[in-house]
Amino acid sequence: MKRFTLRFAITLLGFIIGVSAVTVWLLAHQEEPPCRSCAQVYSLASPELETISFSDLVANPENFKGRIVRVRGNLNNDAGYKSLYAPAPKDEGMHLMAEFNDRSSYSACDGVRKALRDIAGIGHWKKDGSAGVVVVGRLGELDHFWRGKFGFEILCVEQAYPLVRRCPKPSPHLTTACTRPRIAPLSSARRRA
Repeated sequence: MKRFTLRFAITLLGFIIGVSAVTVWLLAHQEEPPCRSCAQVYSLASPELETISFSDLVANPENFKGRIVRVRGNLNNDAGYKSLYAPAPKDEGMHLMAEFNDRSSYSACDGVRKALRDIAGIGHWKKDGSAGVVVVGRLGELDHFWRGKFGFEILCVEQAYPLVRRCPKPSPHLTTACTRPRIAPLSSARRRA
């Protein structure tokens, strides 16, 4: 009987570890930009998709109004109202009202839509939150929730990742708790679509 219990426990543990590993891999897997889902958005950018800093976007909105650009920032979802805010502490306080060009079916690279739902609650009516994002969009007048207000219209979400607020002191038990996930660099080769 003891042998059977030990074998059963080892088999069950292996199964749980296997299922956990597959789940983590599926949650973490995101298509690298440029992606197929955003191809139509990339074709609208003329002549190439420009990557700009969030602080430049907020400081000089007249330079970017109506132009399709790529921006890295933090997306906040609060009861369906969305805003982009500064990813760097030095730019704290900078934010823009934001919304998707189509609330029900926005463009996103593979895996990103699920990451946004899990991290920031986008598409889930019971959850609010924030996620670090790389988005493609344009400044202009918004529709839907922010009707008539000036803000950032998100045309495509290329990447989404959890935000790391504060890290505890380094500990051998917390080596990965505060590491940021790998984010694809926005090289000049990827800017062209």
